[in-house]
Amino acid sequence: MGALPRLRLQPHIRDALLMGLGIAILANSRPYEGMMLSLPAGALLLTWMLGKNRPTLQDALLNTVIPLGLVLTVAGLAMGYYFWRVTGSPFHFPYQVNRQTYASAPYFLWQSPRPQPTYHHEVMRSFYIDWELPYYQDTRSIVGLFTNALAKFKAFWFFFLGPALMLPVLMALAIAPYGLTWNSLSRETRDFMIIFGFAALSLEAETFFSPHYAAPMTALVLALVLQAMRYLRAWAWKGQPVGSFMTRAIVLVCFLVVFSRIAIEMLHLPSPADSPQTCCSTGRGNWYRSEIQNQLSTIGGRQLVLVRYGYNHNVVNEWVYNQANIDGSAVVWARDMGNQQNQELLEYFKDRQVWLVEPDQNPPQLSPYASMAGTGE
Repeated sequence: MGALPRLRLQPHIRDALLMGLGIAILANSRPYEGMMLSLPAGALLLTWMLGKNRPTLQDALLNTVIPLGLVLTVAGLAMGYYFWRVTGSPFHFPYQVNRQTYASAPYFLWQSPRPQPTYHHEVMRSFYIDWELPYYQDTRSIVGLFTNALAKFKAFWFFFLGPALMLPVLMALAIAPYGLTWNSLSRETRDFMIIFGFAALSLEAETFFSPHYAAPMTALVLALVLQAMRYLRAWAWKGQPVGSFMTRAIVLVCFLVVFSRIAIEMLHLPSPADSPQTCCSTGRGNWYRSEIQNQLSTIGGRQLVLVRYGYNHNVVNEWVYNQANIDGSAVVWARDMGNQQNQELLEYFKDRQVWLVEPDQNPPQLSPYASMAGTGE
């Protein structure tokens, strides 16, 4: 987003390389959402290169096309090599393997569900069949599709804007009839609004949504909010600098919100909900998991953690996941399968200290694992 206006102002190899690096990062973090952000940016860049204010062919090639293409080629080859080593094909994403192995509900709304796989753990079946699949099936009607879109909008608004940062946007729109028009906006602002609209609409094609899915749009959202605050700041009402006061108040409110949340955690006070209920809301569960992970890491040595869920466990709040090199990890997490079925795992990791975690206790409990306790049968 930063390289786009700079390249159009004065093509420079550095900015083209930075743009390529940004696209490569998005391709390796949020591939679909990153692509939907990069495509309109690329289209705007191409429109400029072919328009009446286009640079010379030499400038376009040497300072933009070649360095940008070089970074994307290297990134593409590196990703293809990684995919080949993991999945056996340079064109087969590891995430595709995950979905094909476990999931029945498709990732995009226009796709059809897959046959139900065989699951070795009830919590896995509950997540993919009892939770994900009905969520997808609910979108097959007009009402369900609208509800899904509304839930995405609420989650996006709550996480990225909230009341404080939404205020300058609404006020900028309110004063638009009094001189703020599309043509009066800067070219960069218009471009950012076009990219934002395209990227936001692309989110509606996904079955599921959590705020981090829209992470590639973060800088774009902040840029548009700051532009709205600039326009709001210049607004006066009956000769009074009302806009200036409001922009300063917004900044102050944002600081106060940050410090209030820090104080809540430090004082161990009841915390408000981190977000509205969305498809992937997990509450505070994995905060506790992180605390236990850090606690076990400080003990030293090699640890094995067996996770025993309660009967009322929220299947979205998953605790069992590990680093890629499981055997080499200091702390390994696994699901409790009962004393008899745990024996094979305990024999395999016989050099590790074994712990039992019960995430659904309040607060979650960590205790040494007693293999003969019988409670896991």
